[in-house]
Amino acid sequence: MYVKSTLDMVETLDTPTEVAVGAANRRLTVAWREMPGATSYTIAVRPKNELVPAWREYTATSSPYTI
Repeated sequence: MYVKSTLDMVETLDTPTEVAVGAANRRLTVAWREMPGATSYTIAVRPKNELVPAWREYTATSSPYTI
């Protein structure tokens, strides 16, 4: 018996290119060249000035994305 796992169905997409980051007025804006077939992008941010810096993840559906 063979059970198809979810991982067997995941399509591998290229990494976004032309990534640019800007910061102003306590906001962070990330822009990138969107990849054909991608439905969302995960942006990981680790604030530097926290006592114990921890990664925070944001899900964006298009570029640019402002945090």
